[in-house]
Amino acid sequence: MSGLDRRTHARQIYNQLNNKNIKESTLYKRIRRIYRFNTRIGFPILRFIAKLFPGKELRHSFGTAYFKPRYTDDIFPLTEMEFEGKMFPVPRQTDAVLRKIYGNYMQLPDLENIHPHYNKLEFYK
Repeated sequence: MSGLDRRTHARQIYNQLNNKNIKESTLYKRIRRIYRFNTRIGFPILRFIAKLFPGKELRHSFGTAYFKPRYTDDIFPLTEMEFEGKMFPVPRQTDAVLRKIYGNYMQLPDLENIHPHYNKLEFYK
């Protein structure tokens, strides 16, 4: 399921859950009906349309770390790169993908600009 599909599905279910005027059994029936329609009809149609008109950009749903578009030409076909003695699939244009996400990823930031993501650091012997 793509990000758009999940958001649409979640929004429909959210609207049903917030309707206080219906019985719980009716609510569950409606949610199951929405889920079945989306998974059997709605999302397959959207996937088919996406295959007919493929885009060059990869977009992600909310909650992911990728805010900028990524391009399929930079990623596919995947290549392999060695990391700690094992081969892993990586984007074809690794440098371009990393620069789009992180900017100049090869330059270390100034120590004043580094903000740790922890509350407390303890060392034990």
